[in-house]
Amino acid sequence: MIELQNIAVKHGSMTALWDISLNIQEGERVGLLGANGAGKSTTLGAIMGVYPLSAGTIRFRGDDIGRLSPAERVAAGIALVPEGRHLFPAMSVQENLEMGAYAKLARPSVKPQLKRVFGLFPILEEKRSQPAGQLSGGQQQMVAIGRALMSNPSLLLLDEPFLGVAPIVIKSVLEALRKIAADGATILLVEQNVHRAFEFVQRGYVIENGRGVMEGSGDEIQNDPEFSTKFLGLV
Repeated sequence: MIELQNIAVKHGSMTALWDISLNIQEGERVGLLGANGAGKSTTLGAIMGVYPLSAGTIRFRGDDIGRLSPAERVAAGIALVPEGRHLFPAMSVQENLEMGAYAKLARPSVKPQLKRVFGLFPILEEKRSQPAGQLSGGQQQMVAIGRALMSNPSLLLLDEPFLGVAPIVIKSVLEALRKIAADGATILLVEQNVHRAFEFVQRGYVIENGRGVMEGSGDEIQNDPEFSTKFLGLV
C-alpha cells in the first residue's frame, strides 16, 4: 500500500531523517518504534506531506505522492492522528469531528462517518455538544482518532495515541483500533512502549537517530539483544 524508499528530511540545516525505508501492505498493522527524538513523528509528517523530502520517494498505492499537498494526501486516503491531539478546545466534540471531513470527497459522508465514530466511542455521542477542551485526556484522544476517521482513510497514521491516556481508557482505544483494522484500514502506529505496541501491531520497524536499524515481528525485535540493550535498557 505504502512504500518509503530511502527518504531523508531536513529541518533547516539539521537532518532529521537520513535513510528511512519501509513497506506496508494493505490491511497490515505496523509499528514504528524507537527512542524519543529518533525521528518517528518526522516520518509520519513526511508521509503526510508536512515535511518535504530532501531525498527518496514515497509511493502510495503505486503512485509517487512526493509532490502532493497534505490536503491532497488526505483526499487520496491518508489520515494522521497527531501526537498531542491538536483539537479545537472551544469547539464542540461534533464540530471537531466534522473538521476531519473537510476534504471535498468526504463531505457527502459526514453523517454515516459520525455514526461510525459514535459507534466506536459511545461516550463521544453523549458529549457531542460539549466543548472538546472539557473532556478527559482519553476522551480527547478518542475525538482525535474520530476526526481522522471522518475522511474515511484507507491508511491511518497514529502518533503516540496512548500518551496521557489512563490505562482503563487505553483498553477502550485499543479495542476501537482493532475494529478499525478489522474494517479494512491499514495502520501505522508510532509508540514508545514496545510491549503495548505489540499488543496491537503485527510487525515493526525500529529507527535510531533518523535511520532505520531493524525490522521484524514482535518476537524477533523484542528478543534481539541489541534492541533490548539500546531501547529497553536491559543488559
